[in-house]
Amino acid sequence: MNTIWTLAKKDLLLLLRDRLALFWMLLFPFVFAVFFGAIFGGQGSGGSNEIQVAVVDDGLDAGKEAFLARLGERPVELTRVPRAEASELVRRGKASAYLELVRVPGDAFALFRGEQAEIELGIDPSRMAERGMLEGFLAEASFGGLRDVFTDRQAGIDAARRARDAAQKDESIPLAQRLILTSFLGALETFFGGVEFGGRSADGSPAAHPMSGPSIRTVDVVRARNGPLNAYEISFPQAILWGLLGCAAGFAQTFVRERSSGTLVRLWTAPIGKATVLLGKLLACAIASAVVVAVLLAAGALIFRVGIGRPLTLVLAIGASAFCFGGLAVFLSTIGRTEQANAGIAWGLLCMLAMIGGGMVPQFVMPAWMKQLGSISPVRWTIEALEGGIWRDYSLADAALPLAASLGFGVLGLFAGLVRLRRI
Repeated sequence: MNTIWTLAKKDLLLLLRDRLALFWMLLFPFVFAVFFGAIFGGQGSGGSNEIQVAVVDDGLDAGKEAFLARLGERPVELTRVPRAEASELVRRGKASAYLELVRVPGDAFALFRGEQAEIELGIDPSRMAERGMLEGFLAEASFGGLRDVFTDRQAGIDAARRARDAAQKDESIPLAQRLILTSFLGALETFFGGVEFGGRSADGSPAAHPMSGPSIRTVDVVRARNGPLNAYEISFPQAILWGLLGCAAGFAQTFVRERSSGTLVRLWTAPIGKATVLLGKLLACAIASAVVVAVLLAAGALIFRVGIGRPLTLVLAIGASAFCFGGLAVFLSTIGRTEQANAGIAWGLLCMLAMIGGGMVPQFVMPAWMKQLGSISPVRWTIEALEGGIWRDYSLADAALPLAASLGFGVLGLFAGLVRLRRI
């Protein structure tokens, strides 16, 4: 065992001198986690981005300004631009949509005369979600004027009086309809002047107006945790995977480098077996892998609040993953005769395993056949084991399969490396 530890210590010292290998093991996975965590999480803090809307600023009157003020209360960022620039902003992706208020009645009761707002919404046809949200916001802003006059007694009286006077003078409305409309608006004016909603509450303060919306009483209910708390809990297991891939590829390179420099020949002539040499390399890779995982998890916990749901499960997952990629490093160290050939073949195989195992794209967005194909990749089981300790809340029984699969791939890699080594 002392011989194996001595060989492992030698490889670890060589690794510390290789700054490029340390980049792929530590810095690149961290950048990967931050990048994809930010993508999956929007703003990274749980907030939602406002929809960027360009508003045509030609011919804005008081009614249109009031409409835009109501629309601005929603999660929409309005930018006023000339008509010629509006569609160009959407075409270049600088805005999600443009809005032209062709006609917005200034009278809250204009709808009773058959008048309605006329709005042009320019949006990319592929943005179906934004389109639906914007149409809902526009409808809400259109009827918001009614809410305003119904919640303000004097504003309601004035609006009803103006609407009645306008209806009396509008000869385009048939006489019978005009009489009905003016009678209704007159009654509405009387209604606003004679009825007081709500009265007084128990403490003597004015009660809330019914048209201001429902009275909502908020009760805090803590939901059981059954998923990731934030997007970084999804991206960090993938990032850790890339750190493990970097360890496996880096230690595979050291074996080939030793063969090219003649160090391996001296090891062969020493009173130690070839299996001992490979076990030493496996131990060194496993130690480096465990350190990489620990550093990345510490960074994720301190900076991005990546939690640990099951500490014992996570510790076992780290150990199984370190052994798994140590075994893969042993196998990869025997597949190329030169450093260039070994690097190309090793990274090619590792990237393919990452591709089908969820190391590039989370498996939950993959089609069913690709998920099944990913079962032959150690990447899939490594990520599942790590997620089980971080946010999947895996018990030891739940984690048994991914842990066993990871250990099995490590044993398979070690055995395949020993078989190939005997042929070299």
